[in-house]
Amino acid sequence: MEDSLEDESGGITVKLEGSQQDLCSLEEAKRSHYNDRTKRRIERKFNIKRKGYQQVIKELKQRLTVTNIKIKRYEDRVKQYQQMRMFENNHIML
Repeated sequence: MEDSLEDESGGITVKLEGSQQDLCSLEEAKRSHYNDRTKRRIERKFNIKRKGYQQVIKELKQRLTVTNIKIKRYEDRVKQYQQMRMFENNHIML
């Protein structure tokens, strides 16, 4: 059971890191610190022409917040599971 929980957290962590990188790339592209090719790739990936930089950056920040909340809930759930296992094992020994 614990292995599947760890796998779940790993996926969320990778997703979080990817979102953070995307956010940094967007902010740099907005400031025009990238060449045209990179900037076009970022604009296509996030559909910037339709939404605009501010909206996409806002959405990514919201995704990061939600992902952080999911990680916190996961960690709390794992901690509770471990405490219950310790309690059950100690209870059986008595």
